[in-house]
Amino acid sequence: MTDIVEISGSERRRNWAVILLAGGGFAMTAFDIAVLWLVRDNPEYTFYLGLCAFVVNFLVLSGFAGLLVKRTIRGQFVGNEFEISDQGEIE
Repeated sequence: MTDIVEISGSERRRNWAVILLAGGGFAMTAFDIAVLWLVRDNPEYTFYLGLCAFVVNFLVLSGFAGLLVKRTIRGQFVGNEFEISDQGEIE
């Protein structure tokens, strides 16, 4: 079984993020093309819908891409230090 669908795979979050990133990019681009085709006769609508589609695509896909980054947060609160990390093994 591949690491992408294996339940105990330590990198499954990143693997699923890549799959969702690719699927999201394809689906949102197809939707954008369909909507822009429907309003092709009105240049003002086309421009603003295209701009909104770009912004939404950027936000969604950068959110999925954020899943690929190893993160560590360190801080101090009321004299107590803490560290949160996603670099540990999944059990």
